[in-house]
Amino acid sequence: FKKKVVIWVLDLWPNTIVDLNILKNKFIIRIFQKIMNYIYDNSDLILAQSEPIKDEIQKITKTKCIYFPSWPESNIDENKVIYSTKIKHKDKKTCRIMFTGNIGEAQSLETLIEAALILKKTEKIEWIIVGDGRWKSRLIRVIKKKNLEKDILLLDSVPVIEMQSFFNHADALYLSLKNNPTFNKTIPGKLQTYMSAQKPIIASISGETNKLIKNINCGLASEAENVDQLIENIKKFINLTDKQKSSLAYNGKNYAEKYFNKKIILNNLEKEIKEIINL
Repeated sequence: FKKKVVIWVLDLWPNTIVDLNILKNKFIIRIFQKIMNYIYDNSDLILAQSEPIKDEIQKITKTKCIYFPSWPESNIDENKVIYSTKIKHKDKKTCRIMFTGNIGEAQSLETLIEAALILKKTEKIEWIIVGDGRWKSRLIRVIKKKNLEKDILLLDSVPVIEMQSFFNHADALYLSLKNNPTFNKTIPGKLQTYMSAQKPIIASISGETNKLIKNINCGLASEAENVDQLIENIKKFINLTDKQKSSLAYNGKNYAEKYFNKKIILNNLEKEIKEIINL
């Protein structure tokens, strides 16, 4: 139709499903790669959600590609409720760590389970998982099998406008992905929302996101699927002072406001679009 085409790449394909061993047939992989190359070559502008993804795309196409990050959910506290009634208030001696979002294979929640099993012997920790996904039924079975029902609370997905009232119950927010070359290049969209919620982040993730969390100093990040490092970081977090925890939370909030600002990001996109349509 002779229209300008702009594509926003949030995941590299077919790399994502290849790294998860969902797609193994080399012939089909090559077909996928040719399709993606065709799409990239026939776009006028490509938006990449991280710098490493941008680098990968630039290796296979001459189409202009720019860094275009996600921004935080803007209405997570619209309902004005400070604390959700779906979660009980905890005592001061308990550390509460919360995970929200998709419950799938990519999130490597096995790492959380293994850490919870070891930590319950010496620490008072409550884990809360809010969300749904393909792996949830399996997660429920694993929690029962490991006798972690008292340590891990599973809740269904909630509307975005209620999220802050859930975050407010947590001492830290948990972020994780499996350890593979493709995921190491991505920045999960929930990172920006976690930052804007002004909560410290505990992450089991490698690559770009790990580096970002450490550079911003908005939480403690261990390598993906490394249970020992995760446990070490959680123990370290528990021993931080309230002031140190608040500082981590503030750093994340401040960075999100400066560099993941929706208005600034979309203004930059508008300039790029005007350029490709010669306005």
